[in-house]
Amino acid sequence: MKFWCLVPIVVLLAFAGLVFFSTPSQANFTIHEPVSSHEIRLDPPRRFGLLPTSIDRVLAAIEKAKLKQDSPISCSRCLHLAHLFGRVANIYLESTETIDLVDLLCDSKKSEILLGDPSVVKTRYGVRFPTVPQYNYRNGFEGAESHRDQVLGVFAALGVSLSQKINLEEADFELKDVLRDSIANFHLGQQEISWSILAYSHYLPDDVGHWENRYGELFTFESVAGHLLQQGLGKECCGGTHRLFAANAIYKYRARFLEKPMLRQLQAFLEQHVKQAVKSQMPDGSWDSTWWKMASKISKTKASKLEKVVITSHLIEWFMGLPADLQPPESTYKSAGVWLLQTVEEAEDAEFEEYFCPYSHALFAIMTLSGIDFS
Repeated sequence: MKFWCLVPIVVLLAFAGLVFFSTPSQANFTIHEPVSSHEIRLDPPRRFGLLPTSIDRVLAAIEKAKLKQDSPISCSRCLHLAHLFGRVANIYLESTETIDLVDLLCDSKKSEILLGDPSVVKTRYGVRFPTVPQYNYRNGFEGAESHRDQVLGVFAALGVSLSQKINLEEADFELKDVLRDSIANFHLGQQEISWSILAYSHYLPDDVGHWENRYGELFTFESVAGHLLQQGLGKECCGGTHRLFAANAIYKYRARFLEKPMLRQLQAFLEQHVKQAVKSQMPDGSWDSTWWKMASKISKTKASKLEKVVITSHLIEWFMGLPADLQPPESTYKSAGVWLLQTVEEAEDAEFEEYFCPYSHALFAIMTLSGIDFS
């Protein structure tokens, strides 16, 4: 009998040149180990201990994240669990067998059995984690990621190696084959580019600042940074925060490939949105999806509690990943952290279960701000 049970042995508080050839076998690709998760997600240690509350309250909130035997499981939930607990979170397959969440998503047969659909498939250009079709969120796509290259981006943030094995019935591959397929099909008009750019910023070799898709289109971090700056934040989900994550990844890890004018523009872009967030933080410590265009701390929209949870937790995580000199004042963190913890505590178990993914982001922010480290 199969059942699901999360086993978080240790809670990780690590949170936030490939040129394409015509066939995968021709690609001259060197495995590049990504930056460790601590370097990617948490910059200044001074951010620990910013949440003015007891450890017991935080631990009680974390307990809500554990899967129950009848909890639904999907690719999206696996990604959010991995983001929250890191590589030490497992799922029981049988009473004596467990599987790492990353390994589960990298195994087509096991993921099909547990999720209903294979989470990874072979393509002409390598291997791919399928994405939920636009306007068909979930609805029978439990094995698919919710955003283009979301799995690749989360894996990069977790420090998963490009040599990670991908098990398909046809043959065995590696995570680098997913990166190869992503680059082959990359274009600026795709549904979302933020996760792709986040992944490329960490996974492309250190001396490479460009890539080419299967149509022969050449992209650089310079050109993509310019594209990010031209697009409004309202065009992407989660209040445009994923675009901010991508911009920060380029600024922190690929700045050497930017001309000085673009580097200054990118820094100004990040600074501008930090200042806007501080200005628009509502009296209770939260933000809603209109934060980036609010003229004051009073929103003109009636945002739901869930919307505010999503935006507030995403902004906190983005702040913590910024260089220390660009981060907001500590009062911004404290106010948001107190609101998030209280909101999680007030959520009924059924509500938390139904909206686990948004609430998992809140828990990540709470754990990081509290400074709890069980490792």
